[in-house]
Amino acid sequence: MQNRIASLWRLVKGIFNKELSNRTFLFQFFHKLDSKRVLEGGPWTYDNYLLILHQLVAGEIPTSIALNFVDFWVQIHDLHIGFMSVAIGTKIGNFISSFLDYNDSNNSSIWRNYMRIRVRLDVRKPLKCYKKIRRLNGDCAILNLKYERLGIFCFICGLLGDSDKFCEQAFTDKPDEVPREWGTWLRANTRQTDGGSSGDKWLRSEDGSPMGVSIISGGSHAQSS
Repeated sequence: MQNRIASLWRLVKGIFNKELSNRTFLFQFFHKLDSKRVLEGGPWTYDNYLLILHQLVAGEIPTSIALNFVDFWVQIHDLHIGFMSVAIGTKIGNFISSFLDYNDSNNSSIWRNYMRIRVRLDVRKPLKCYKKIRRLNGDCAILNLKYERLGIFCFICGLLGDSDKFCEQAFTDKPDEVPREWGTWLRANTRQTDGGSSGDKWLRSEDGSPMGVSIISGGSHAQSS
């Protein structure tokens, strides 16, 4: 995992990490610009499972941090003319979860296909699929939500990191009749970056000196602090 993550992030000053407990890892950055780029560039996944990142501050104990929140860029599709604004984006973001940012550069053209906002999601709650709004004439419109860099999630319960095969709601008397309200259409079409398979050149020892490691493979749900 550390090799794959290092090759994906490609940090200028490198990175050191170690496993603290099952599914929890500590990443050490050697320059604040590297850590800033990682925190703002997420969400990140390993083997398609979500990495939940938390920036430690003085006095915090890494193993006691509750890793429940992750920041996502969300695309708001099917907005009508007159609704593409920060005020509307803020309301939609707070409906989805917690609004963080509004992407002005996405709305620089005359015809805007979608609004792009950043929100902080609680992974313990199901993903929102759409948002109903009322137009000035009283009619209702449905806005479709698409999440950028969305990893594994359950089509039955809508939770991140869960899957249909292991969802408790699927284990009923009639599993074939369990409704699936979520689907692949929630994934936004975005350009993905392939980090490659070798990250040795970006890995560091705890003191910051270069180090080489062999590739470690795995498919467990990965979380980080």
